[in-house]
Amino acid sequence: MVEQISSLILKRRKLILGIVIVLTLGLGWAITRLQIVTDFEAFFLPGDPDLQSYTELKKHFGSDEFILIAYEAPESIFTKETLSEIAEITQRIQGAPNTATTLSLTNAKEFKSTKDGLPVGVPIVEDVSLSRLGAAIVKTKIEENPFYDNLLVSEDDKTAFIVVQMRNPGNDNFVRLEMTKAIEEVIAPFDKGNIHIAGTPIYLTELYRLILSNLVILGGAAALLVVLLLWLSLRSFTGIIIPITILLLSVVWNMGIFGAAGAPLTIASSVVVPLIVAISVTNSIHFLLAYTGFLDEEKTPEKALLRAMTHIIPPAFYSSFTTAVGFLTLTSARVLPVVQTGLYTAAGVMASFVLTITVIPIVLSYFPKAPAKIPQREGEDADILSRILDKFADLNLTKAPFLVVGWLALAIGAGAAISLIRVETNPLTFFKKGSPMQQTHAYFEEKLGGTLPFEMIVQGEKGDFKDLRNYANLSRLERYLDSIKELHGVVGTPDVVREVHNALSGDGRKLPYDHSTFSGETRLIDLARNQFPPINQFIDRDWSQARFTSR
Repeated sequence: MVEQISSLILKRRKLILGIVIVLTLGLGWAITRLQIVTDFEAFFLPGDPDLQSYTELKKHFGSDEFILIAYEAPESIFTKETLSEIAEITQRIQGAPNTATTLSLTNAKEFKSTKDGLPVGVPIVEDVSLSRLGAAIVKTKIEENPFYDNLLVSEDDKTAFIVVQMRNPGNDNFVRLEMTKAIEEVIAPFDKGNIHIAGTPIYLTELYRLILSNLVILGGAAALLVVLLLWLSLRSFTGIIIPITILLLSVVWNMGIFGAAGAPLTIASSVVVPLIVAISVTNSIHFLLAYTGFLDEEKTPEKALLRAMTHIIPPAFYSSFTTAVGFLTLTSARVLPVVQTGLYTAAGVMASFVLTITVIPIVLSYFPKAPAKIPQREGEDADILSRILDKFADLNLTKAPFLVVGWLALAIGAGAAISLIRVETNPLTFFKKGSPMQQTHAYFEEKLGGTLPFEMIVQGEKGDFKDLRNYANLSRLERYLDSIKELHGVVGTPDVVREVHNALSGDGRKLPYDHSTFSGETRLIDLARNQFPPINQFIDRDWSQARFTSR
């Protein structure tokens, strides 16, 4: 069977080579469709309940991607110069590409009632020229407002924060990059080393760059190590060129399969390229060494080539197949990038096997010269690699008991260390400690309690949250979330109701007592959606969703 396959490959070499070229061109074109995806949705399998909830969140309340800008003042932010700069930055950012909303100290509104009993949004800072008393009043209003407390001003009054909501970018990292650059250009004239920027779009943009650098650096490092290994193993220019060709074809086929299938490249699946680089070269080395050895034993290169094929194809297939099956076990995971890593690495391994048993024999049939120089394995003339391997072989034979004990001790130690493994879900751990991204996160963690959002949606039917009875449970849920020490600045739908009730009745920030009062206030809330931004952020238009958010 193997001999028949080998003979068929050599007999139909032109046809097979043509098929390989056509497939390579087609898959090479498919690479142009390959997307690098960094958003959180890429981690979920289609139909995952968490993904569906996240989709509902964006459908009803808009994008959850925010950029945070911290403006540090030398003494206090409540000076005319500082407030003027914050106001100008806020206004310019609102005109930046892909900006949905911008919130800062200078455009924040409080909810008031007109003489006619209609709710309106009134700027908290009406004039940037604040007296000490005016600054104290503004600070009190900020601290009493649940939507602005611990969000717009630091406790020491030296840092102001600007919150920029992005329009939903989908999977388009170029949209995030465009917005990030636009905001950086806006703040550049005002930045004296006192402005810091963070947020989900910034993080995802940096993650996009990290994936690209991983592809280049890890793939390049793997390729250099492969070249070194090829030189040590084969000692010839031809012996380097042929495996490198197989390697490049394997990468093109693998990335092309990604693109053709519409699968995105993520932080997890970006390791597929260096894996394929490392795996694909093994069969090439075995094949070239076998062919070189058989050239000395057979009368013609054709017989040596056929013998090498029948000798290498079975073990190469078993090795590639079992490796592919091993990676396919990853498809049982619930994390989509892990599934894709297993699936497409397996596909790449088998593609590399097919290329090895077809392209290499076809090339050697046209250029039958020995592609490798088999070095002297014994004696004083043995090459350095052979001498090193001989030392290890001697060590295995002469020190076997000590090696067994040593490996057992190592295995026991490794088993004990399993308990030290931590499950980490914070995506910022993708970045090295001490990196600019980690430093920025630490800054906002200290000043603001973090930058990554926590979202919770309570789903009901249409009009459910016009019923006052549901707010007792929502309030209990809010108190529970507020008791979790890891969450900062918990705010939700009940806070909107309290804020409106306080503005209309003057009774303080609390829920209405009776259903008729609440019914009237819900109608006014709908009328005031354009006056007070938190309404649309926490109450959807059919009153079927309640939202809680924090950091």
